[in-house]
Amino acid sequence: MGAQLSTLGHVVLSPVWFLYSLLMKLFQRSRPAITLENPDIKYPLRLIDKEIVSHDTRRFRFALPSPQHILGLPVGQHIYLSARIDGNLVIRPYTPVSSDDDKGFVDLVIKTEKDILLRPELEELRNEHSARFKLWYTVDKAPEAWDYSQGFVNEEMIRDHLPPPEDEPLVLMCGPPPMIQYACLPNLERVGHPKDRCFTF
Repeated sequence: MGAQLSTLGHVVLSPVWFLYSLLMKLFQRSRPAITLENPDIKYPLRLIDKEIVSHDTRRFRFALPSPQHILGLPVGQHIYLSARIDGNLVIRPYTPVSSDDDKGFVDLVIKTEKDILLRPELEELRNEHSARFKLWYTVDKAPEAWDYSQGFVNEEMIRDHLPPPEDEPLVLMCGPPPMIQYACLPNLERVGHPKDRCFTF
């Protein structure tokens, strides 16, 4: 009797276990390979495509180690791109424009102030809705006859170009962590913008 129950249990459990295993394999998402596993390591990436987006703006596509790899960078974060240009090592931060779900490649858009993307559209909005839409630029290196700011975001820029804290604006920020942590947030706090109305994405 005991042997019969054991056999019956085995016969019933085997299909159940098989079905369970099959369902787990179907619904379990395999984790993709991550390129940026260690922030202390430099990862060489091969340039596989270059596209002209507009004057002085290019989209560069770099291959990841395999077609199954993702970059592994949180949204809004940046990477440092280093390259030898005219014999000099140049290192600059860039935020990828491709999704971190994209496998096998990462896209970077490189531009200068001469061709700020959507600049005509932004300036048209400012001109047509000047009471509701304010626009101000700051660049790392300003050309001659530049009418806007140059350098890091500072307290004076925030006071001059953002709504005052009394208006209870929602402040949205996107950029490299050092810019957010050391330039934006401390100066917003000095001006009086509360932390619960300042969001980084």
